[in-house]
Amino acid sequence: MNDRDKDIEILVLRHQITVLERQLGADTKARFALADRAFLAALLTSLPREVLRRLRLLVRPDTVLRWHRRLVARK
Repeated sequence: MNDRDKDIEILVLRHQITVLERQLGADTKARFALADRAFLAALLTSLPREVLRRLRLLVRPDTVLRWHRRLVARK
């Protein structure tokens, strides 16, 4: 996959997140299974906090960091 294809995929994924957030509304929170939390935490905690804060996520960056801390504490 070349850089252009990756950029297009990223834009599509970001737009899908925007649509999901709009459908959920301000009152509803997205629910993540434990496996989803572990996967996201493992991937995202390798990024610097300033990059993490710029990402378009369904959860706050602090939530991802909390999930990671819990994962590490379980081991």
